[in-house]
Amino acid sequence: MGKYPQLKNGQSVHFSDTFCQAIAAAYAEYSSQPHPLLTAASQIYQSYPNEIVGLCLHAAHPDEIVAVRHNQPCEIGRNKDDDIYLATTTIAFPSNVCWQTRMPAQAGALFHRDGSIVIEPFRNMPIPIGPFPSPSAIEAAIQPLLQGAQPPTLSALCDAVKPLWPEGTLNEKAIAIYETLASMIAEERIELKDIRVPGVEEGTTVPQTRIHVASD
Repeated sequence: MGKYPQLKNGQSVHFSDTFCQAIAAAYAEYSSQPHPLLTAASQIYQSYPNEIVGLCLHAAHPDEIVAVRHNQPCEIGRNKDDDIYLATTTIAFPSNVCWQTRMPAQAGALFHRDGSIVIEPFRNMPIPIGPFPSPSAIEAAIQPLLQGAQPPTLSALCDAVKPLWPEGTLNEKAIAIYETLASMIAEERIELKDIRVPGVEEGTTVPQTRIHVASD
């Protein structure tokens, strides 16, 4: 928790709480505009660029979900009933999803209960998104980990491909890994298995996903 803002009592504040309060404050300023929550969330994300994606809900807009992202992924899916799904990876979508696309980087989006989607690109982009590496470069970067003695974690694979992006740009390492893993799962080359690891609080455990080569 050390990287998060600390209060005088020694406790930390998660960035999601900070962003939530900032968006709530900005919402009051934009409340008279057509899409105030989308505008407020997009403005705060542009003011404080980070490796982040977020979903916003507001009691005054019960039929809307707003998504905002810099470089972290937000996948959009629909089924034949026009239900909308949002997830970090298409691996999480149920089998009845028949259409999918990725929300653009450095943009905000509003998803309405009636099925409509509004996407607005950021006007201020202080840190550019770097060019996406080739599939062969991505797989070459993660193969040593996949063939290692211990099945790697998702974060380890993301760290392995991060150097493929130029310095001074935002990478899309999570998208690169999730897309590669989705293809390898479809080809039955790998399996995702969860193990239990120690949690933040003493005596607790949490699931951690590991990537196993199918022959294992």
